[in-house]
Amino acid sequence: MQGMILFYNFLLFFSLFLSSPYILARLITTKGYRIGLRERLGYLPSKVLKSLAGRRPIWMQAVSVGELVAARPFLEALQENYSCPILLSTTTQAGHNIAKKLFPQISLLFFPFDFPLIIKRLVRSVRPKIFIAVESEIWPNLLNILKKRKIPAVLVNGRLSERSYSHYRSLRFFNKRLFGRFTRLGMRSEREAEHILNLGAKKENVFVTGNLKYDAAISLRARIEPGRMREILSIKENLPVIIFGSLHLEEEEEIVRHCAQLKNSALLIFAPRHPERSKLRTLFKRKNIRYTLWSKYKKDFARLTGEKILILNTMGELSSFYSIATLVFIGGTLIPWGGHNILEPAVFKKPVLFGPHMGNFLEEAIALKTSGAAMEVLDAANLYAALSALLADPEKVKRMGEASFQAVKERSGATEKNLKLIKGLI
Repeated sequence: MQGMILFYNFLLFFSLFLSSPYILARLITTKGYRIGLRERLGYLPSKVLKSLAGRRPIWMQAVSVGELVAARPFLEALQENYSCPILLSTTTQAGHNIAKKLFPQISLLFFPFDFPLIIKRLVRSVRPKIFIAVESEIWPNLLNILKKRKIPAVLVNGRLSERSYSHYRSLRFFNKRLFGRFTRLGMRSEREAEHILNLGAKKENVFVTGNLKYDAAISLRARIEPGRMREILSIKENLPVIIFGSLHLEEEEEIVRHCAQLKNSALLIFAPRHPERSKLRTLFKRKNIRYTLWSKYKKDFARLTGEKILILNTMGELSSFYSIATLVFIGGTLIPWGGHNILEPAVFKKPVLFGPHMGNFLEEAIALKTSGAAMEVLDAANLYAALSALLADPEKVKRMGEASFQAVKERSGATEKNLKLIKGLI
């Protein structure tokens, strides 16, 4: 392990040396780049130290929004089952913002850079009872130092995409000792458990615990009231609603070209993945198509004045809109990105459509397709044809919607399995 760590640290410092001019320039010119910098350097904020009050916490790390949303029921269960404090760290600014909103009572921290001195400083300050990583958080220096200090490290909702699997396979000499630094590995599926075993993890440390995203979807359904959203938007019950969720910039033009005409028979809601980069407004203006911005509409909740296209240009609200949809298309799937969470619309009994690139949610896509709850389309033209056919067949839409919910419900229960995974370690 020591040789592996030395080589890894050499690569870290070499990369830092090469990128230091760029990093320095960004630190000087970009305020957002400086947010959380002290924490990333291993210094605990005074308010976090005060909240821990000398007690050893459960330290949980989730990269960004997706991992946090998935882990929400598990985090709430930790709070219910353990009296010790919880320290939640995130890697991205978006994740940090969502964490503050979802878990205002939990101490938050930006995840530190994985350099030996930084990690040693932070671990010494935090003195965690256990470190819990969500999905694919594997940091060699952190795992090595935790192992030396006999602090358990557990992976929950373990995720290993085909691309990640291929990447790790090319680093065979790292894998056995790297994954051996985890006390337990809870993988989402049999396939991912088999992959992690092939990479060198010990069989007695690997468990199949299911996918927390199914539990998160069930939890989401309980918190959102569809009738309220329809009331806010003044949508008649018989008006179909089609949502194009998490659209990527590279998909927008083709989808607008082929699908905008559906506004004649439905309310179309376009939700760009990155509103600040989106060209939807330009595309609609070029085609002389009227639209409304959600950010503008929600200020006074005025009625939609004839517009049949709404651009959801805010973050964190897409789930609520899924609850009122008739049909949902998931973006990031007509391009080789890997897709986004298809369970959120599914749990609201919505038929889900997506393109051929669902690598990030492969297990979920297979589950919905085999249940008759989802359809895969090849391109934007194929998407238009599928949406048109479904609008003309309400009975099929209803059947697919029911199948969507059942597929999610049948696969829930991962929260309890992950709680059992950490039992006896805290």
